[in-house]
Amino acid sequence: MEGLREYAPPKGAAPTDLKLDANEGLAPPASVFEVFGDAHAEHLNRYTSARPLERMIAKHLGVDPEQILITAGGDDAIMRCCRVYLHARREMILPRPYFEMFAYFAKLAEGCVVNVPWPGDDFPTDDVLAAVNDDTGIIVVTSPNNPTGCIATPEDLRRMSLAAPHALLLVDLAYAHFADKDLTANVLSLPNAVAIFTFSKAWGMAGLRVGYLAGPAHLIEPLRRGGLPFPVSSASLALAQKGLAEGGEYVDSYVARAREERKRLHDFLRDLGARPTNSHANFVYARFHDPLWMLDAMAGFGIAVRYFPKQEGFDSGIRITCPGDEESFQRLTRALETICRPESIIIKVIESNINQDVIDSLSRRYLVNVIDEKGAQLDSVLESNAPKRNWVIADFAGGVAAARRAGALPLGFAESKKNFENIKSEMHAAGAARVISDWREFKELLP
Repeated sequence: MEGLREYAPPKGAAPTDLKLDANEGLAPPASVFEVFGDAHAEHLNRYTSARPLERMIAKHLGVDPEQILITAGGDDAIMRCCRVYLHARREMILPRPYFEMFAYFAKLAEGCVVNVPWPGDDFPTDDVLAAVNDDTGIIVVTSPNNPTGCIATPEDLRRMSLAAPHALLLVDLAYAHFADKDLTANVLSLPNAVAIFTFSKAWGMAGLRVGYLAGPAHLIEPLRRGGLPFPVSSASLALAQKGLAEGGEYVDSYVARAREERKRLHDFLRDLGARPTNSHANFVYARFHDPLWMLDAMAGFGIAVRYFPKQEGFDSGIRITCPGDEESFQRLTRALETICRPESIIIKVIESNINQDVIDSLSRRYLVNVIDEKGAQLDSVLESNAPKRNWVIADFAGGVAAARRAGALPLGFAESKKNFENIKSEMHAAGAARVISDWREFKELLP
């Protein structure tokens, strides 16, 4: 267990209510709960076989039921593959960037991780093939990739399968619904490949923790023995079956919406000066000048996005899930534009703490409104400036909260005193994206 850390993605300090950091789909219709009827207890007091759901999926894919294995989400599928096919001294070839649970479970199985950079759109097949050797146990392909949304091609899969017949070609298709090309049939045609699927994304059932593996029966059978005998709750199985049987329409609707938003968000980010990837998933990954500030700033608007630190051969950036509805999409783009293209700076700070040189400098680029003790109240200034993209600096939690309610980017100001951490905590709880104690810090945040 040495060197392994709990899965804990970085979060902004301010509270959030619009969760665009985990790529969950829209919630399914309430009608899926009708599966319980009056027999609620039957879903609680019995161990339930996953075989009925496996048969449904097998029929849907046109394969034998023995080629399907229900797992506790995609994570359980990854863990089983590592446990069975990646024992000590065996290697996993893992293109970077990647979903971190691949490396986590590889290390847990005492295997070795061999990273291959995937910096652009095209899958690095030649570099993967160059890394194959007799110790290669697993080659990972995530298409669309997480976090970039980039894809592999059927020819990429075929070449890797032929070049490493002794290895498991593990193809994560969690986001396959959103791609223009579905690789499922290609994976199922290969003798040494298995695919991972999940109900967490397009189906909008992340809370159920239901995933599955599909592949040749001789590869699935040891994976069936390589995990818990009843990995998924009876209630989750019942809901997944109901969703699979009747949810095609809402899945198709959400996928179409996510694809449309993805294109709009990609173009919007590019116009703001960010560098988005050509994503084929339900999210967009973009590189910013200061992505860690973007994480905090978006939290200041109550929006959670995912920050990825710099990795070798890959720049840090922000992954933003497509919200799936127009109101949330407009809220998202308004927040992004306010962060990247502010028009107005509103300052409500004790006069003695204001650096006049900084104010003069800001006034050359922005409309600056300094509210003194005898001047107008912050709420009225915010109301009059509402059409503009406002940043607000306030030295009290109530001012921070007022800025957030008004749709401005809220920042706190607190002098470095003994109780600074307590004040900082109060301001973050009120919604402050950052709490600064020096005007130079503020200038560094401006675009």
